[in-house]
Amino acid sequence: MSAGGAGEGGAGEGAGGDEAGSSEPALCHSTSRHRDSSKFEGDEYYKLCIPLPGVSTLVHEQPASMISEKQYTFKSSGHDVDVEWPSPVDETRAHARFVRSRSELQVF
Repeated sequence: MSAGGAGEGGAGEGAGGDEAGSSEPALCHSTSRHRDSSKFEGDEYYKLCIPLPGVSTLVHEQPASMISEKQYTFKSSGHDVDVEWPSPVDETRAHARFVRSRSELQVF
């Protein structure tokens, strides 16, 4: 499985729905319809959205970010996130990016 896997449902601690304005990490089950789907060659995957209110860049933060088969961990000043994937993922295909316009870290 990719940075996603088959299956529905939420994640571990702090996971919620994909609600606008939420300050909690949200894990959604995604399919090949997402614009990043080419990285997953049509496989289903998860998209984890982590709001980082007030953050405009991570360049000077030097955060710790770890994607594993079982969970995603992110640590920086003021943020400590550990989210378990609902099913195992292929960490070799997973990636994270910061979306400045939304102050949000996205993990696929």
